[in-house]
Amino acid sequence: MDKAGTTPGERKRGIPYGIGVPHRLIAAVAAVVAGGMLALAGCASGGDTSPDALTQSGSPSSSAPPAAADDDAQDDATPDTSTRSGTPGSSGLPAAADGTDLSACVDGRCEVRVGAAARLPVPRRLRVASVRVQSVGFDTVTVVGRYLGYSQRGFCTGVSCNSSSSDGRFRLVLAADSTATENGLSITAVAVNGESAVLRLTPE
Repeated sequence: MDKAGTTPGERKRGIPYGIGVPHRLIAAVAAVVAGGMLALAGCASGGDTSPDALTQSGSPSSSAPPAAADDDAQDDATPDTSTRSGTPGSSGLPAAADGTDLSACVDGRCEVRVGAAARLPVPRRLRVASVRVQSVGFDTVTVVGRYLGYSQRGFCTGVSCNSSSSDGRFRLVLAADSTATENGLSITAVAVNGESAVLRLTPE
């Protein structure tokens, strides 16, 4: 034993000179420190994980129904052109012998259902050309064309018919059951319904 009261063996094991600390006290202090550190870690990482909290923080709620497709808007975006100008409808009209086949008029004899802007291909031997439907009114149909050659004659018969000509062209306004004749072509309005008309063409 030296002057400090320790043996050479105690100095070799690294025990401080003149200080004795019980091992149980050291273990208790370590346990308290470790417990405090775990508690702090739990507070830092903790949070409200309830469904309400997730919804409020910006996460989408699974109970919201999906948006339905607007089928009505899609349906409204597709217009019905079955009875518009140029595509005649059949409501209130008698059936035409040749339907809507305008090529049936190439020999000058046909009965067709027409709308505005319909062109009637008639033979040049009838001394008229460029015959077309200009418009279809509430109860009249207007047909225009031009004369071929020097002959320019025309007349009207029936319920209501008006024929006029200028600069080699003619214009006819026909009500149902009326007929106009221009050079070698006669045009009869069989029926008119405001959107389309049935016309009968015959050679004169």
